[in-house]
Amino acid sequence: MTNEKLESLMKDSISENRRTTHAVRALVRFTLIEVTVTLVAVVLFGLIALIGGDFNAAFIVGGAVLVIGGLYALVAGWSELKKSEVGSNKLTLRNFLWTEKTDGA
Repeated sequence: MTNEKLESLMKDSISENRRTTHAVRALVRFTLIEVTVTLVAVVLFGLIALIGGDFNAAFIVGGAVLVIGGLYALVAGWSELKKSEVGSNKLTLRNFLWTEKTDGA
């Protein structure tokens, strides 16, 4: 192997490593936000139901926190996933299987 080919392979490997890191960060960020939002919603629901005794208000507040927090988690997860450039990689299975071979075979 030539040095240029090794250098190219190392650059591709580093690029793929960064993409994988962003994809994992997207999953972790979404999950942590969802867990935190669910915890806050449950605590608010319990406090409102305990202090006020009004379960309708508790459901409305808890539900609003879950919906808004869930939407925020989706946006945060997708924004991080976009950084991984999923779908724009030149090393896809389709490209691997259907590229023309240049080795003379």
